Amino acid sequence: MNASRRWSLAIPVAVLLALNSTTAIAATTDPDPTPLELQNAQLSRSAAAQGMVLLENHDHALPIAARSTVALFGVGAYATVKGGTGSGNVNNRYTINARTGLENAGYTVTTSDAYWSAMTSAYDTKYPSSATGAVFGPAVDYASVEQPLSPASVQPTKPTDTAIFVVARNSGEGADRSAGAGDYQLTTTESADLAAIGHAYRHVVIALNVGGIIDTSFFPQVNGTTKDPAGGQALDALLDLGQAGQESGNALADVLSGKVNPSGKLSDTWASKYSYYPASATFGANDGNTTTEDYSEGVYVGYRYFDSFDKKLGPAAVAYPFGYGLSYTDFAITPESVKADAKTVTVKAKVKNTGSRYSGKQVVQVYFSAPQTGLDKPYQQLAGYAKTDTLKPGASQVVTVQYKTTDMASYDSRTASYVLDSGKYAIRVGDSSRTTQVAARLDLDRKVTTEVVNHEMNDAQPATELTSDPANFYTYPAEKRQLATAPVVALKSGSFRTLNRKSALEQNVSVPTTSPYYAIDGGKISSTTAYVSQSGSAYQPRTGETVKKVSVDPKATLYDVAEGKISLTRFVAGLSDTQLADIVEGASAGGTVPQAAGAAGYTTSKYESLGIPALVLSDGPAGLRLTQKVNSTPPTYQYQTAWPIGTQLAQTWDRDLVRKVGHAIGLEMKAAHVTLWLAPGMNIHRDPLNGRNFEYFSEDPLVSGLTSAAETLGVQSNPGVGVTVKHFVANNQEANRNAVDELIGERALREIYLRGFQISVETARPMAVMSSYNQVNGSYSSANYDLLTDLLRGEWGFQGLVMSDWGGSHNPVATMYSGNDLIEPGNKPGEILANLKKVTPVLDVTGLPVLVTSTSAASGRTSNTWSLGGFTLDAAGTETISTTVDAQTNLAKVLSTVTTVDASGVATTKARGPYASVADAYADVQSLLGGTALTAAQKAAITLTPTGTPVTGYTITLKGHYNEPYSMRLGDLQRSTSRILTVIMHSQPFQDLAKSR
Repeated sequence: MNASRRWSLAIPVAVLLALNSTTAIAATTDPDPTPLELQNAQLSRSAAAQGMVLLENHDHALPIAARSTVALFGVGAYATVKGGTGSGNVNNRYTINARTGLENAGYTVTTSDAYWSAMTSAYDTKYPSSATGAVFGPAVDYASVEQPLSPASVQPTKPTDTAIFVVARNSGEGADRSAGAGDYQLTTTESADLAAIGHAYRHVVIALNVGGIIDTSFFPQVNGTTKDPAGGQALDALLDLGQAGQESGNALADVLSGKVNPSGKLSDTWASKYSYYPASATFGANDGNTTTEDYSEGVYVGYRYFDSFDKKLGPAAVAYPFGYGLSYTDFAITPESVKADAKTVTVKAKVKNTGSRYSGKQVVQVYFSAPQTGLDKPYQQLAGYAKTDTLKPGASQVVTVQYKTTDMASYDSRTASYVLDSGKYAIRVGDSSRTTQVAARLDLDRKVTTEVVNHEMNDAQPATELTSDPANFYTYPAEKRQLATAPVVALKSGSFRTLNRKSALEQNVSVPTTSPYYAIDGGKISSTTAYVSQSGSAYQPRTGETVKKVSVDPKATLYDVAEGKISLTRFVAGLSDTQLADIVEGASAGGTVPQAAGAAGYTTSKYESLGIPALVLSDGPAGLRLTQKVNSTPPTYQYQTAWPIGTQLAQTWDRDLVRKVGHAIGLEMKAAHVTLWLAPGMNIHRDPLNGRNFEYFSEDPLVSGLTSAAETLGVQSNPGVGVTVKHFVANNQEANRNAVDELIGERALREIYLRGFQISVETARPMAVMSSYNQVNGSYSSANYDLLTDLLRGEWGFQGLVMSDWGGSHNPVATMYSGNDLIEPGNKPGEILANLKKVTPVLDVTGLPVLVTSTSAASGRTSNTWSLGGFTLDAAGTETISTTVDAQTNLAKVLSTVTTVDASGVATTKARGPYASVADAYADVQSLLGGTALTAAQKAAITLTPTGTPVTGYTITLKGHYNEPYSMRLGDLQRSTSRILTVIMHSQPFQDLAKSR
C-alpha cells in the first residue's frame, strides 16, 4: 500500500484541535426538530425517491396527475414500513405513511370507510402503538391483518379511475424470511383484493413496500384472469417502493406524481419463483440443517447464475433482471469508444433522452464476458457503472466508465493466483444485465497472471460446486453479429506485470499438535513480539513470541504519542496487564466526554487521565439507533434520521448521492457524540430469504463495494467519526447465525463474498471492521487469522481496528491472536487476564466472588458476571478458597453491584449491600445459591457452613481449578491495544478530551 494512504501516528494535538469540529445541536432540551434534522429529512426523501424502481408501467398508468383523486388500499398504505427490525432499526421522530404522503401532495383519497376502518382497526388491535415490541425476532405480519374487499367496499367514495395498493413486508435480525404466503408470496386475501381492484378501476398501481425480493408472479396471474372496466389489463403499474425511511410516503408521492422520474435500478435479480435461486433448497433451515451451509453454487450467485444457466432454467425464470428499472421517459445508450491497455479499460457512452415530455436520469452499466479458454467463468460480470445528470427531453450526455483491466481476472484456487485467460473479452454496454450491446472486443494473446497471493481460508470447502456450460448461456438475436463486428483492441500479455500481494503477516511458526495454538490455527501460527519495560519483571514468552525490552515513561499519555514525544509501542509497553485487558474489552458506560444514550456499546472510559477517552458505538445501517428521549431533568432529546435501507441506497446506482447521505450521517454522529457507526452492512444477497438482506446492498460484490465505499467516504469526511463495515464475512443467514459453519470455496470467497469488503477497504479506508458471528470453513470469523490478518491487513492494507459482533468472541486467546482487537459488548476483562496469567477470584464481604448484575428494561434481559478471575468453580477441582464471615467482617464495603438500564438507555448502578448483620449477608448468600445467577455445576462447587442459631458466622468454601497453561500472548494483546488507540487518536472524543485538559 502507498505510504500516503496509511494513517500517521504522529498527530499533534494542536492539529487535532484545529480540525473542523463544528456540530449541529446534539442532545437538546428543545423537543422541536433541529436544523440538521430538517435538512437531513429532505435528503432522506430525495435518496428514497432515487432508489425506487419502476418494474411495470402499462397504459400510461404512471405518473398520476397531481392533485387528482385516487383510491388507496393495502396495509402498507397505513402502516408503511420505513425499514427492517433488529439493530438495523432507527428510533426516528416520525414516519410518513403512504396515505399522508399522497395527501401532503394534494391527492384526494377516496377509499371507502368500510375497508379503511376495518383494515386500520385490525392492524391497531394486533399491533397497538403502546406496545414496545421485540427488537429481535419475528417481524410484524402485515399480511395477516389485510381485509377482504367486497363489491361495495372496493368502490371509491368519489369518482376516480385510479387505485393504488401498497403491499407491506418486513424482516429483521434474528429470523430469516419465509418462502410462503404472507412473506415471499401474497396471501389469498391480497391476491383476491388485487383482482377486485383491477376489475373496478381502469388504472391499478401496486407499490411494493418491501425490504427485498418477493414473488411478483401475481402480476401476470391476475392480468391473465381479470380485465379492467374498459376490458384492458387489470393491473397496470408495479413500483418497488422499498423501505424508504422516515419520508417514505412523501417520497412515494414524489414518484407517483412525476415530480421525481424514477431512475432506480435493481441491485438483485428478481426470479419468477423462489425455487429458481440456486441456494433455495438448502438455504438456512430450508433443508432442516442449520449446522452447516454448503455454498455449492460457487461463484454462480445472482445474475451470474441466471445468465449462465439461462437455457437450462428457461426464458421464464427471470421476472426482472439485475440492473433493470423503467423510467417515465425513454433513453438511447450509444457506445462511443472503448480504450484499453494493461492498466485500465475506459468506456465512453452517449446517453440521450429520446422522450418528449419528462426529464430523467439513466444508468450506464458496463459488463465483460471473459473467454472460456481456461477457468470456468460466468456469462458476464459487472465491471463498472455511471449515472447521468438529469437530462431534459432531447438532451444527451457522454458518460465515462473506467475500471482496472485486471479486475477481469479470475481466481485460480489451484495456484493461489488471479489470471486473465487468453482469448476474447466482450465489453457490453447497456441499462441492465439483459439489455446490453457489445461495444468492443479485447483480445489477449496469452494467459497472464495478474496477482499472486497465499491460500487463505481453505481448510474446508463444499462437497461440490457448480460449473457452467456455454451452451446454456443467455444470448439474444443480435449478439453473434455484434461479437463479430465489434471494434477490436489488442491486449499484449507482455505489457502486464504480476503483482505480489502475498501477506507479509503469514503464519511462520511451526507448532506441535499438543500446543493450545494448534487448535486455533493448525500446524503453523504467526509470530508476534511482546514489548516489556527494561526495568520490569521477567515475562516468559509463549509459543511464537519474541520479547523485546524498551524504555517506558510511567508519566506518558496518549497525548504524548499524538504529539510524537513517545512512540505508541513504548506507551503500550508501559501499560499494565489490567489496563490492556480493559482497553480490548468493551465497556458499559462512558466517562466525562459526552456520550449518547442508547448507544450499542463503548470502549473503556477508565483511563481518561492517560488521554484515552471512551468511543461511542451506535447501531446502523439505516441511521443511528439511539434513545429518542432521555429521562433527565429536564428531559433531553436526540432524534435521528431514518434513511432508506441499504438495498434502496444501492438501487440509486448513484455514488455521489450515497456519499452525501454518508456525510449527513456523519454530521448526526458528531452532533450525537457517536464515534463509530456500526455500518455499512455489506454482505452479499446470496438468497432472498436472508432476514437481514435489507441492511445489505446487492447480490453483486462490485455494487456492494462501491456503495459501501461511497457511504464510508461520506461519513468519514467528518473528522473524528468513522464507520464499521460489517459483517466480515458471510453473515448470509439468521438461522443459527451464532454457530453455523458456512462452507465456501476459496474462489467464491475471493470473487463474491470478500470482494465487496476489499473494494470498500482499499478505496475508502474505514476506521473499523466488524467480524461476523458465523464460522467459515470451520473457524469462527472472530478467531480467523487468515481472514482478519492475512487477508484484511496483509493483502488489503487495512489500518483500523476489528471488533467482534455483540457476543461474537468465542475464545479470548483465539480472538486476540486472530487480530480481532475489540471485544463487544465486553465488560469481561477478567477473561483476558485469566488467559494471560494466574488471577485469583475477587471476593466480596459475603465470601462469594464479586457479582455484577445488569438488567435492561428494553430487552428484559438480566446478565450476571462473577469475578472469578482464572478460577473455574468445579466440585472435582483440587484448589480450595475458604472465607469466614463473622462479627469482625466489615459488611459495609460491598463490591457487588446491580445496574438497571431503563427504556431510555439511562443506567443506574447501586451496591448490592451494605448488610446490617452477618445473618443478612448469610441470607443473601442463600438466595444466590438458590437462584439462577449460578449454574448447577457452580453451586455444587460451593459449600456454605453456618455457625450459631441465629447465624453469627459462616464459612464459604469454593472448590475448583485454574485455567493453566496461560496461553494468551502479551504481544497479541499489545498489538490489539495499539490498533484501538490508533483509532482513538483519530476520534472526536480524543479531540474533546484534549480540549478539556
